[in-house]
Amino acid sequence: MKPRRSDFCEFCEGTLRNRVVRAQFRYLGQTVYIDNVPARVCDRCGEQYYSGRVFERMAEIAKDPRRVVGTVSFPLADFAADGPLALEVGEEVTSRG
Repeated sequence: MKPRRSDFCEFCEGTLRNRVVRAQFRYLGQTVYIDNVPARVCDRCGEQYYSGRVFERMAEIAKDPRRVVGTVSFPLADFAADGPLALEVGEEVTSRG
């Protein structure tokens, strides 16, 4: 079977694989993490892609505080704490992968 365009990452052109992930979802200014989400994940940069049905269900879950089953804590650093740093015109950038 010939690979389809949707089989490749739009950022780095890595191959997308079916996985079950912990998804980060933004709703009303809050971040909700949702476990066991089916996704297509780039094997090169890790970018996650969701079908429309999956995205709609994540939105429903994020809207309902009764669906929260726990709390995740993680270290947070402030990049700007060392002073401002802006990208310069023409400066090369890389993806987060």
